Amino acid sequence: MISLPFSQQPFLAANAYLELPRPYDGEVFLSIALASIWLTATLISYGALLMALKTRFSRRAPAKRNRRLPKILRVSYRQGLLALVGVVLYLGYYIYRFSVYPTRSWDAETVARMGTGLAETAAIAGPFAVAAVISLGASLIWMRRLQRVAA
Repeated sequence: MISLPFSQQPFLAANAYLELPRPYDGEVFLSIALASIWLTATLISYGALLMALKTRFSRRAPAKRNRRLPKILRVSYRQGLLALVGVVLYLGYYIYRFSVYPTRSWDAETVARMGTGLAETAAIAGPFAVAAVISLGASLIWMRRLQRVAA
């Protein structure tokens, strides 16, 4: 085993790190942008649902409450839809990257590495997709019930 002075070991580690395949800068930017869109939209959607619950059980006059509630629910619905679109775009981009992965051989190690990357992407985006679907469904059901009562 080669013995290196301690002062050279960090440089070798940094060199080994720089030789690893890195994602493109655009890919990192796209991931951060889509994640911030769906996270913000999910938070706004749940905030609007909480405001709708607060408005529904408030002591306001029924006329004011009935005017304000559909507006809040529309905000929740739109933001839930935006969050779901952001998650779908994120997953779609990574599935596209998976399908056009530049490789010379499809050995077991390459397929395992690509599958691991795709599974990590799905594990990151999955809970946000579920959260978006829940807020989207809750606001849609509530809006339909309000329309049925008003009709």
